[in-house]
Amino acid sequence: DEIVVNVWGGVDLQLTRVVDRDGSIILPRVGKISCSGRTLNDVDEAIRQRLAQNHSSISLGGDGENQNGDTFVEVTLGYLRAIRVFVVGQAVHPGSYELNSVSTVLTALYAAGGPSENGTYRSVEVVRAGKIVGVFDLYSYLLGGSRAQDIILQEGDTVFIGDRKTSVQISGGVRRALFYEMKSGETLADLITFAGGFSSSGAPEVVHIQRILPIAMRQSGQPDQVLLDVPFDALHLKAADGSNVPLFDGDMVLIDTIGERLENFVEVVGSVKRPGKYEFHEGMTASDLVRIAHGLWPDALTERAVIDRTSEAKDYFSISVPLGRIESGAVEPVVLEPMDVLHVFSRWEIQSRPQVHITGEVFNPISIDYRQGMTLVDLVLKAGGLKEEADWMRADVARLQMAALRNPDTQSQPQQTTQILKVELGPGFLTEDNGLLLQPHDRVSIRRLPWWEMQETVTVRGEVFYPGVFSLERNDDRISSIIRRAGGLQPAAYLVGARVLRKQDDVGNIALDLERALAEPGSQYDIVLQEGDEIIIPDLMFTVKVVGEVGFPTSMIFEDGKSIDYYVGRAGGYLEKADKGKTRVVYPNGMSLPNKGGNKVVAGSTILVPLEPPPEGKTWIETVRDITGIAASLAMVWLVIENTK
Repeated sequence: DEIVVNVWGGVDLQLTRVVDRDGSIILPRVGKISCSGRTLNDVDEAIRQRLAQNHSSISLGGDGENQNGDTFVEVTLGYLRAIRVFVVGQAVHPGSYELNSVSTVLTALYAAGGPSENGTYRSVEVVRAGKIVGVFDLYSYLLGGSRAQDIILQEGDTVFIGDRKTSVQISGGVRRALFYEMKSGETLADLITFAGGFSSSGAPEVVHIQRILPIAMRQSGQPDQVLLDVPFDALHLKAADGSNVPLFDGDMVLIDTIGERLENFVEVVGSVKRPGKYEFHEGMTASDLVRIAHGLWPDALTERAVIDRTSEAKDYFSISVPLGRIESGAVEPVVLEPMDVLHVFSRWEIQSRPQVHITGEVFNPISIDYRQGMTLVDLVLKAGGLKEEADWMRADVARLQMAALRNPDTQSQPQQTTQILKVELGPGFLTEDNGLLLQPHDRVSIRRLPWWEMQETVTVRGEVFYPGVFSLERNDDRISSIIRRAGGLQPAAYLVGARVLRKQDDVGNIALDLERALAEPGSQYDIVLQEGDEIIIPDLMFTVKVVGEVGFPTSMIFEDGKSIDYYVGRAGGYLEKADKGKTRVVYPNGMSLPNKGGNKVVAGSTILVPLEPPPEGKTWIETVRDITGIAASLAMVWLVIENTK
């Protein structure tokens, strides 16, 4: 080990010395000082005394207390030499460990992971040169913090962790319910001390011990396990007879706990402001309990409350309490008994809340609870107000005729149970309340102005002078009118490719004959437009596209008067599996016509050559294969017959 000596004040000096093999160090003008086996404090005192013999100004007080001079000495440890110790036995990681020279038993145990599940905590031995030089009881450290047995290890020491001995379990009303290892002579009182004593809920009048009898105590024909009840003095941690109770390996100790049931209480639940359990006082009444619970909520049912009572004979009773009549003094108060439960009901627990409803042209159609004094305008405001398209001059209120529904003189079903009220709100309905008070279950309907319509728009794209968005002027506005409002067609407009995209009802593309629509306004070709329509008028096109089962799908320059087959031929012709009869031409406006009757091709067209569908039924190859199989089967039958003759 390395010793560092610092001297400052009247003399400045720093010395570093390594302890020799003989356990000493040599200081200048001081000589040899023995260090082996001594503590750092002992070495510090020895060095200080020896230095003071040569330097009279050195203080002997230590820690800077200048008793005899103005020179101070400090002795510290520098580098600590390494030692090798061995941890064996029931350790989590037994083996050889390199530690420093001031390491203790706890240091070695920490390095080895501590005792294993079967290792002892009560008797960890330190073996040095074949002799046991120390025994460490870990419980003294873990439960009491004492390190008196935690000795410093030396080179070659062995820390031996033996097998766990007597193991006892304690559970129930103690602070640390665990397994504990017991040493010889330790008793039930020691176990309870290890477990931290009794918990606040512990009931230690009788301690239960479930015991597996030791082999030496077992008798033939007698049980091997017994249950012992030990009357216990919790104050003195002894059996009631004053004796200490010994424990055996495998004992299971149970400390009872007190029950959770309360008895000196009354409880109030329901429509009170502070429901819960309260301390019972002799002579307490139901009204007193309500008062302690800070009173009733406004919706409490005062006509009748109920007390649930359990008598001492465990009989159950239900007692009615007219809270309202008790408060008015009409009847005597109801006296409570311990464990009574007072139920105060809400009025809305026994009947539904009536509602009023509003639908139609309001921002938030709602159904809300009815309040006395609520007017029609109040309900309109709670619904977010009227929409712009609402008819202020008419609101329908459907009202139940409660008298007709509940008339006891009527034996048959009434003819009319609903009355319809027509109410004019007027433009100043917010400031000039019409005074109509609502009644429970009223249903208000705000109608829409029959002629109210927001602007509907269509979009024009392509070859017109003013493309963009246009509003429809009438419900029957046609395409010719919109084209005219868009400034008419530009010279490059390609009428054959004109089309309409309609979003409503997912109609999609509409093929137009725009030339006839403009030539015959109002005709069937001049279609009526709808909200969201998009009119597309492309510019001039000069190509024809051929796709599908052809030699080389491609686009080519349009040639006036050429047929479908002509363009297919220039695209490599029909392939072997092409369905020639289903070949079609699709015009740029979306119209599609078959290759029949000399249908012409226009610029911008697409010619589609589909794949021929697979034939239905069997092919001639499959038919030949089936016939061959049948013939082979017949031949085999004929050979079998011939061989059996």
